[in-house]
Amino acid sequence: MTVNYKEANRELKNQLINKVNNNELNTFITLNPNKNCSLEKLKFAVGEFNKMVKGRIFQSETFINQYGGYGFVEYGNDLEIPHVHALVFVPEKRLEYFHRKAGKIWKACHKQGSFNVQHIDASTSERIVDYVFKEADKEFCVRHGNPLDNIIPF
Repeated sequence: MTVNYKEANRELKNQLINKVNNNELNTFITLNPNKNCSLEKLKFAVGEFNKMVKGRIFQSETFINQYGGYGFVEYGNDLEIPHVHALVFVPEKRLEYFHRKAGKIWKACHKQGSFNVQHIDASTSERIVDYVFKEADKEFCVRHGNPLDNIIPF
């Protein structure tokens, strides 16, 4: 099945903007290894980050089950070292704690890494989602008409 990647990207962008506007996604994070990292290592480090966030920040099944979102792999200007921009939902009762602690957790997963976190809402949704998709002029492969291959679930 042939899918127009620009159309698929536009549809996904609109879905993500709607999720932010409906408070289903409320946090924008960047996980950057900065050096010495293949895509496979990055995906492993992101998985470890998510496990540690769930265990150290959320700690209860209620909060763990509410946490989630989408990570998008991007290659920097050097086109060699990938990093992830993620749009996630963090439960309100853990939001401030997440903002304070998640960067330290990322450093534990990738010592040379850097981390950025921002609260997002309807006033910033389009700007942030556009930023996440700034490489959307590059062709993304689409499986079965939906999810994009470069998405890492959170």
